[in-house]
Amino acid sequence: MSFASACENLLRGVPDYPCFLTVDELEAATDGLARAHPDAVRVTELGRSRGGRPVRCLTVGAGECAAAALGAPHPNEPVGVMAVSYLAERLAADPGLAAELGVTWYLVKAWDIDGLALNEGWLKGPYTLFDYARHYFRPDFADQPDWTFPVRHKRLAFNAPTPEASCGMLLIDEVRPDLLLSLHNCSFGGAYWYETEPTPALWEPLRDAARRRGVPLDLSTPEMPYAKQLAPAVLGALGAEDAYDYYESLGAEDPAALVGHGTTSAAYAARRHGTFGLVCEIPYFYDRAIEDGSGCGRTLSEVLLARLDWVGACGRLVEGWMGELGGVLGEKNPYRRALAAESFAASDAALRRQARDDPAFAREATVAEAFDADVVRRFYRSRNVGMLLSAIDWEASERRLSSSERVVAAEVGAEAESWLREACADFEARSSYRAIPIRDLVATQLESALLAVAHVRGLM
Repeated sequence: MSFASACENLLRGVPDYPCFLTVDELEAATDGLARAHPDAVRVTELGRSRGGRPVRCLTVGAGECAAAALGAPHPNEPVGVMAVSYLAERLAADPGLAAELGVTWYLVKAWDIDGLALNEGWLKGPYTLFDYARHYFRPDFADQPDWTFPVRHKRLAFNAPTPEASCGMLLIDEVRPDLLLSLHNCSFGGAYWYETEPTPALWEPLRDAARRRGVPLDLSTPEMPYAKQLAPAVLGALGAEDAYDYYESLGAEDPAALVGHGTTSAAYAARRHGTFGLVCEIPYFYDRAIEDGSGCGRTLSEVLLARLDWVGACGRLVEGWMGELGGVLGEKNPYRRALAAESFAASDAALRRQARDDPAFAREATVAEAFDADVVRRFYRSRNVGMLLSAIDWEASERRLSSSERVVAAEVGAEAESWLREACADFEARSSYRAIPIRDLVATQLESALLAVAHVRGLM
């Protein structure tokens, strides 16, 4: 069996998953795999999460190439969880397949394991915009495992990794991997990739991996204004260093204060160990408009400023509801913490300035860019309303609310839920979205990973 045929074998076997796995299901599967294949799988505990859960790594294979894969770097992104779980099961059960790939795999199924548990309200479906947004959870940048790695850059100095980030650092520094796969996925839009160094030989094969499964490419504006576009749907990997330089280029007096978080696992591993990093972003929901490069009849400036006006109004709504709730939400409430620290103000303000003043934004926007601004980015920000509703639910489940607190919580909850339903109905009216089968998402992410392995092994 050749490397190519081993990859085909692996990709052909991806199951038609009906839904995503919960934390308990993942942990049970890990224990079962270790019992069934003790000679093929080694399970180690890298440390404990903020909530006290074990962050575990499965080592499978014995090839010269060392590859680390981190599932759920953001807790609302379980595609990588499924990809890592499938990869571990197949390689443990088929040593010949593992040997042909030539890789020692270090697999973390659920990096942000606490946050994944808080997303379980939508993991089993139905997969609609409202149900996803209503049960969504994601911490602020300063609490995210993949954005709290230590960094020193100009006047930026950050060394406050989360417990989960410390687990990732331990793995990276012990293994010094040739390849790091931070298994992100986006929520709505199309497929795109980040890489730590330009690799033109990978770009078309990566895009083909998505196209073959009917997943559109995201040809809109990059999600971060400082992302470097290397090719259509391919971007340079992001780190806190890039954010700092972007704010500095706009004349910010204190770029470090605007960043407010650490760097990424990919930037950290590349700097310390020369590791090649690849991130494959693939959406749950898509609309073909996201790859339409024709003109939309509006300028890019108009499109972006309208988006920023909308998300700003959404943010003020959430702030107002938080103010009405007051002391109803306690300090230990994870949703309250995420909402209180929500940190898009600096990047939104910087993008507004660019869109208003930079002549480059006077060109006509594409349909893809308009759809991204009018639907995708607005939907993303509306998820904070879902977190507000979950904050109320969490508080009511943790303690007995007073009668006055129950009244306020009910009033705010009803108003916020009505707003979220109307917003999601508007997004649906503006799009012809559909949910992508989990099998196609997992296979696209796995093929991207295997292409990166081929690159690192010199097989491209």
